[in-house]
Amino acid sequence: MTTTKKFLRLHAVVEATGWSRATIWRNVKAGVLPAPIPIGPKSVA
Repeated sequence: MTTTKKFLRLHAVVEATGWSRATIWRNVKAGVLPAPIPIGPKSVA
């Protein structure tokens, strides 16, 4: 069985969860959501 990782940009997380940006970052800090991963020189997901 294979699993595929899907990287979401911040706006996609906001749309999927309905949370504000502040709530998303609070959950990243608390460990509820994973930390952003660089996907390019000026991009994170």
